[in-house]
Amino acid sequence: LAVLGMKGAGKTQFYYTLKQDESKDPNATGVEDYDSFIFAYGDRRIKVRKGRDIGGGDSYIGENYVDMINKNDIIFFVFDSSRYLSDKKYEEDVRARMSFIWRHLEKKYGDKDSIKHHLVTLGSHLDVIPPSVQKVFPTPFIDSVANKPFASMFNDNFILCDLRDREKFMKELIKSKIFG
Repeated sequence: LAVLGMKGAGKTQFYYTLKQDESKDPNATGVEDYDSFIFAYGDRRIKVRKGRDIGGGDSYIGENYVDMINKNDIIFFVFDSSRYLSDKKYEEDVRARMSFIWRHLEKKYGDKDSIKHHLVTLGSHLDVIPPSVQKVFPTPFIDSVANKPFASMFNDNFILCDLRDREKFMKELIKSKIFG
């Protein structure tokens, strides 16, 4: 699997959550290799082969995204949902990355129906969004990409979450059926 996304969105935390590793406090990542590991997914155990955790800065896109998309079966895209709703520049940057990822997934898989079996979008930092705003999810996200080719990234396998809450996150991940 490949985990792509925005700076500070929780990509490293995602790995720790899957591994049930609470011993580290994820900080900003440059490039860090990780060993293969197994995580529980409902009644299944999923083996993740060794890979690379990359930072979220713009400099990591051209260098890594295409290679990681082409070499991995499952792609996770992580962004900070709170910032997306409150910072127009951040929202534009997220949409630009989504468009980039989508174009490369189209090249690899062909169509939207095939892509949805290989892509999960994670809107992190749900814990800092007021409950009154959470009630209308995912409407603000869907509305923000209406008529864009990558709009299904907010429809198919879209999870709003606090990546530190493993139990709730895993329940949502299981609902996505991304691992079969």
